Amino acid sequence: TNKSTLLVKEDRRLPIVSIRIAFLGGLRFENDYNNGITNFMKELLLKGTKSLSADEIIQKIEGKGGSISAFSGRNSFGLSVDILKENLDETLEIIKQVLTSSVFPEADVEKVRKKILADIVSEQDDVFRTTSNLFMSTLFERQDRKSVV
Repeated sequence: TNKSTLLVKEDRRLPIVSIRIAFLGGLRFENDYNNGITNFMKELLLKGTKSLSADEIIQKIEGKGGSISAFSGRNSFGLSVDILKENLDETLEIIKQVLTSSVFPEADVEKVRKKILADIVSEQDDVFRTTSNLFMSTLFERQDRKSVV
């Protein structure tokens, strides 16, 4: 049984379709072994599929006045897409490919890994970011560390 939820809000003032696809995930569902994996995946999700390169994905969406991006947060991850209504069918096919056949190219994996590691080091030098991270780690307690009261 598929327990997905579909929310639809129709607004016919503009010929635009906005799609947000979200999955449970993010920091709240990570543990010491896989900490950061959702953010890592977000960075790589649009780097290509079995039949489309990263450039082709961007050209097919942005070339027609749309936008596509991946996101990850404290308790979710997914895709955000805005496209002209007339290009919806082609865009849905691209979304399907991104979600089911992304390839995570090895060269990009290494680049993203280095970028994320550099971001982590620079965060440790920012007192406001460090304080925010401490607050958020308390507010969004990870699933594997929930205490029983």
